[in-house]
Amino acid sequence: MTRQADTTKGPRSMKGDVVDIEWGQEYLGPGRADPAKTRAERQRELLSLLATTGGRDVIEYYFGKYTGVARRECPPAGLLMVQSVLGREYPGA
Repeated sequence: MTRQADTTKGPRSMKGDVVDIEWGQEYLGPGRADPAKTRAERQRELLSLLATTGGRDVIEYYFGKYTGVARRECPPAGLLMVQSVLGREYPGA
């Protein structure tokens, strides 16, 4: 899949199944972390993101952001990665 920037929504966005995420920058597109969401809402969102290549890129971005793993060393997105992201975003739950 080719990655391309979507300049209509800023430097980091999701357009269809194409994501342009700059690691080290704040992601502003669909699937971004939102403190107003409950853990259950966020879990449903992250699990639905696993179904697309662009969504998996978003999950990998947050995993890397929270763990410090470099993009080239990041494992493929999966359920364990979703659980890690949820654990970081909702530490007391």
